[in-house]
Amino acid sequence: SPIFGLAEDALFQSALQNAPGIQQAQAEARAKEFHIEAEKGGYLPRMEIVGQYAIFSRTNNYEDYFRRFVRNNFLIGLSAQVPIFNGTTGARVARSRQEASEARYRLESLKSNLKLDIQRGLGAMRIARGALDLGRSDVEAAREMVKMSETLMEAGRIGEKDLEGARTQLLQKELALLDADQTLFRRKLELLLATGAIATAIQ
Repeated sequence: SPIFGLAEDALFQSALQNAPGIQQAQAEARAKEFHIEAEKGGYLPRMEIVGQYAIFSRTNNYEDYFRRFVRNNFLIGLSAQVPIFNGTTGARVARSRQEASEARYRLESLKSNLKLDIQRGLGAMRIARGALDLGRSDVEAAREMVKMSETLMEAGRIGEKDLEGARTQLLQKELALLDADQTLFRRKLELLLATGAIATAIQ
């Protein structure tokens, strides 16, 4: 994966865009900030357009009181509500600010944990790569030892037991190399999981 070639800071920035937990926490923090502004609306005047329609009946003798009688009447106006004292709004705003603060704290905590996981993952991967390189060198050295032992045995300078010992040593080094390769694979997988790269690839 290309992420294995990224520096720590670049990997962290990439992980911020991919890690599902970070994305969810960022969205929650933004929503809490918007909620504060919505609750603050309780302090502002509220304007509403109101209308009323009525049909007057001649049985009520309205024509006797008005110079011009119109049965169909429609009234339209503007209603303004100005809050003078609203204690509940202050409480809601305070609660929203507290929730927003908690959301920001959770987000920063997740970011901090993510950065730490990446640092640990990169360190573990470097160690695993070093172990793999060492394992390859050990296998090459053990193979050379087997070849040398075979030559010495043909010359009659060592016995069968010595040759078998060299071959056993080679087998052990090959098994250690296989284990080191599997360990490196696991470390890479752990880093992919920590950065959210696997989830992005699946999507």
